[in-house]
Amino acid sequence: MNLLIKKDLLEKLRFNEDLEVGYDADFGYRLNSAGYKLFYEPNAIVYHYHRSMIRGYLKQQFETGKYMTNFYINNKKAIRGDNINPIWMTTQPIFFSLFIFSLFLSIFYTSIIYIALIFLSMLIIDFSLGVYFASKKTKKLFVVSLYLLYVVRIVPWFCGAMVRLFQRRNT
Repeated sequence: MNLLIKKDLLEKLRFNEDLEVGYDADFGYRLNSAGYKLFYEPNAIVYHYHRSMIRGYLKQQFETGKYMTNFYINNKKAIRGDNINPIWMTTQPIFFSLFIFSLFLSIFYTSIIYIALIFLSMLIIDFSLGVYFASKKTKKLFVVSLYLLYVVRIVPWFCGAMVRLFQRRNT
């Protein structure tokens, strides 16, 4: 999240500096919970660090999966999304997880494959909503490449979430 914020509000709410990733989601959630609204400005010029190697990006997404698992367990209302992280984005890891688990169960109970396909369809709908809303904001054709980003990103999110769930279970 890139944002411009009044200094007194930042001093009041502060970023959680203990978080390696997800501090923006945490901060945005606390802003919204305190009654403030976040707005997207498409004409803002922002300089942002992007990892130059896919390995760094995948590691970041894995850590995000671990963090967001805790975040949603601790902030259940956040799963409904907001104007920055809408529900179609917050449900992507859930639909993917349900798809993977039902796909695994279909090995033992073949009729469950239909449930897996339903979850896969819901995931594709979520991805399509992301592409649709991005295309409304940018009006550029490259937005279709978001499908690839979503597919690449969901796997490390899922793996990070599974690691965090097992860590929570063992503590």
